[in-house]
Amino acid sequence: MRKLILIISVMACLQLAAQDHGNQELSSKMKTLQLLVGKWQGEGYIIDQSRQKTNFQQEELIEYDLDSTILSIEGVGKSDGKIVHHARAIISPSDTSGKFEFYSFLSDGRKGKFMMEQEGEVIKWFIETEQGTIRYTITLSKNNYHEIGEFGYGDGNWYPFLEMNLKRVKS
Repeated sequence: MRKLILIISVMACLQLAAQDHGNQELSSKMKTLQLLVGKWQGEGYIIDQSRQKTNFQQEELIEYDLDSTILSIEGVGKSDGKIVHHARAIISPSDTSGKFEFYSFLSDGRKGKFMMEQEGEVIKWFIETEQGTIRYTITLSKNNYHEIGEFGYGDGNWYPFLEMNLKRVKS
């Protein structure tokens, strides 16, 4: 009887080990964001609500996680040794064709889920507020990452409040 239980246990373990892990369909959708993956460094600025501009040194670490079904992002900006911009994000494919879900978390407690679009090397996401729309645009090339955050009041004009110019330092 013990041998039978042992044989059944071993067979069950082998069957579990042989199963394919991950979701190939999700991983395939995430491959379109491959250009984002890596470690990026550079500089940028942020303009706060009092219209004060702060320059900072930025580092972004972007990597696949969970069998390449999501992207994990951490960005830290420092000015004079102090953190002035710290964010984490998770990107995953949306059920909406051709779009992604962008989950953002800021060090001041703000967070949200936003729809993200990709057209080639340009990635955009929008945040609707009572005052207007925030638009983020990332433009990528093999070793360059440019991100701009802009605010629009609905009058057709966009006002920049964040910009980063980064170089890839590690793939």
